[in-house]
Amino acid sequence: MATKLPGTRLTMFFLAIMMATTNCWAEKFQPFIEPDYFGPDLQFFAPAVVDEYGGKQRARTGFFLTGERLFWNVSRPQNVGPDGLGFPQIGDPGTQPAPINGNFGAFDGDWTWGNRFEGGYMTNDDHGWLASVTTITGPNSSYIVPTQSLEGFVGGVDNSPTIPNIPAYIGLEQSLNKASMTSVELNKVWRADPFHDGTVFEPMVGIRYVRFIDFYKHDIYGRFDQDATTMYPDFLAPNLQGPFEVIKTRQADFDNMMLGGQLGFRLFRQFGHWSISGSARAFGMQNWQFLHIYQTQTAYQYMQGDPPQPRVQTIVSNNSPVFVDNHEFVFGGEARGDVGYDLTRDITFRFGFTLIDFGRGIGRGGKLVGSDQDLLMTGITMGLTLNR
Repeated sequence: MATKLPGTRLTMFFLAIMMATTNCWAEKFQPFIEPDYFGPDLQFFAPAVVDEYGGKQRARTGFFLTGERLFWNVSRPQNVGPDGLGFPQIGDPGTQPAPINGNFGAFDGDWTWGNRFEGGYMTNDDHGWLASVTTITGPNSSYIVPTQSLEGFVGGVDNSPTIPNIPAYIGLEQSLNKASMTSVELNKVWRADPFHDGTVFEPMVGIRYVRFIDFYKHDIYGRFDQDATTMYPDFLAPNLQGPFEVIKTRQADFDNMMLGGQLGFRLFRQFGHWSISGSARAFGMQNWQFLHIYQTQTAYQYMQGDPPQPRVQTIVSNNSPVFVDNHEFVFGGEARGDVGYDLTRDITFRFGFTLIDFGRGIGRGGKLVGSDQDLLMTGITMGLTLNR
């Protein structure tokens, strides 16, 4: 016959209390609740509820969702200087790198489009969650220099080609600002008691993941004599007359993968149909960087004769990609300001301004020496919010 241990019932009693307490704590702070937790009536287009006599309106609770279109200016990378790409005679007759127009640095930028989606909920106990996803596709800015081809130089009249489909000019590209970004964040939000003027203050703490990829490209062009031994271009003998013209390209993808924490707050105040809101965040993140460098060289041989003969592509070489890993620490912040107008009870039109500044630690350009740059993005936003 089994013997019951003394205190077993007491132990089970305390375990039950701890489990109940844990469940209560988890229900309060975990980010997942039932969709019908707030009992929504789904009448999104009901008339807006505003106090026409200047009374203070209570901040909303329940689920909320925001979708915005972004028009942002992204700062350009600092100029780390393109290299010669294996052309030792740069500056000699017959060679031409894609020049740099000097418009590099944090105070020069380019515009691009993006999207931001935010969602979450706020309970009657004045706490909730906020999730946000931001993407930008671009910018895509380059400096293109038209350079006269060998065909246009020796084969035509008035710099025009004599062979169909052979360009008289070749566009050499120097990238100025090519990039893309994805940012994902999850924040725990609390709501403080409203101030005397009705302003609502909501502190938050969370985690953030950002992936920023900088794309780099630099072209260089040259004309060379033929090596009598190899019958290939003699890179030590540049020659305006050819018979070889060579295009060499260096491309690089600087991939920044950042993960860290952030602190911030939101402010909100309602004025009838109108509302004013703002938020600020400060973050620090570890940045794992991956630099991939690719080089391609293409040589064309111009076949002189009467009548002129079309050029022949004789050499195409692709160097093995170079992979370089690095890590940096990134700090920065984000500030937003919005003005909203309640179109219906649950739908608000929003228009605002956003600034995101990565103070240091961003890899940009085609060399590892550019691994600790800053990045500034500013612009306007426009969108709709459901149940602000």
